[in-house]
Amino acid sequence: IDFSQQNTGIKFATSSAQAFIAPPWRVKGVVKMAAPDAIEFDLEVTTGVKGKPLDEGGQRTLDYSGHLSRVANARLDDSMVLDGWSLFGVGPYSKESPDGTVHSYGAQAAPDMHKTIAAIRADIRAKQQAEDQAKHPTKIRPL
Repeated sequence: IDFSQQNTGIKFATSSAQAFIAPPWRVKGVVKMAAPDAIEFDLEVTTGVKGKPLDEGGQRTLDYSGHLSRVANARLDDSMVLDGWSLFGVGPYSKESPDGTVHSYGAQAAPDMHKTIAAIRADIRAKQQAEDQAKHPTKIRPL
């Protein structure tokens, strides 16, 4: 791959972060089939203007390498033990600082740790049932 773009940038985002590669930019590298369901990539993206300082749109290089693959039947077994794992939730949060309360969005360590995948699934089911019950409470008919 050797492609450049002078006028259009690249915007990408997740639910908790976003970035923008401003034009002009160029991508050079290799993308290849490593197996029937696997792709390897090694890409170098150059953006900005050569000779300018970074804070004024100067040139920088971003390297992306790795692999993408597809598994026909990916599943985490319910009995999988989570000892040594850290569980994080992504969403809005607040925390106190010397300057006041900070309101932000991102990953935060979950306060309670589940011992197995089955425990996580059971917790999710219970929370969904509680939310459903709150949205649609059972009506009691008078006798």
